[in-house]
Amino acid sequence: SIVDNDRTLTIVKTGSGIGSVVASVGVPSTLPGGTIDNASFPQTFIYEQGDVVTLTATPDASPYPGSIFKSWSGDISDPAAVTTVSMDNNKVVIAFFAQQYWLRPFVPAPSTGSITPGTEVIVEHGTAYTFTIDATLPNYTIVADVLVDGGSVGSQTIPNSPAVESATYTFTNVTANHTLTAEFDDFGDDCSSAVRVGVPPFVSTRDGYIYPAGDLEYFQIDI
Repeated sequence: SIVDNDRTLTIVKTGSGIGSVVASVGVPSTLPGGTIDNASFPQTFIYEQGDVVTLTATPDASPYPGSIFKSWSGDISDPAAVTTVSMDNNKVVIAFFAQQYWLRPFVPAPSTGSITPGTEVIVEHGTAYTFTIDATLPNYTIVADVLVDGGSVGSQTIPNSPAVESATYTFTNVTANHTLTAEFDDFGDDCSSAVRVGVPPFVSTRDGYIYPAGDLEYFQIDI
């Protein structure tokens, strides 16, 4: 009788990222593998029973900040970019690539506050990241507004902006590059003295309390 020793290896790509996979020749059969670029998934290669095949996943660096390789799944499970498959049966292997994105904080000159962290942050597709925004006390006491890609997100900060002294903003489910801009104000004179300021009533500050409640004017009393 005729024995069919052929075994198929099908390679599939998943995830938001871009990448390629190289399948080596089968060992010991020397049956050829090949390279699969991002547009060519899935592909199937034929090996012989008992062959060992080396798979190498390479994420693309473009568009910046590039993709990363996350893991193999299917008939193997391995987080390493280079792995091996034993062809003791027909196999399906899935390569998971994730796109990365940049988040860039910006405080317009003159600097009247800060964003932490203050430099570009790289995050993976679908993840979340939180920035902290602080006014430069005592001359600047208010986080006046926070903008993402030029549009106000003040209603989404914690606490909502305008906010006294500091606020946080969280990017959720990131699927694109973004800028984060913070604007600050003093809403009056130096709040280290008992002078009129324009912050909301009954809000605790570093030096005292704002009162009385009113529509137009609020006062700080040092304690």
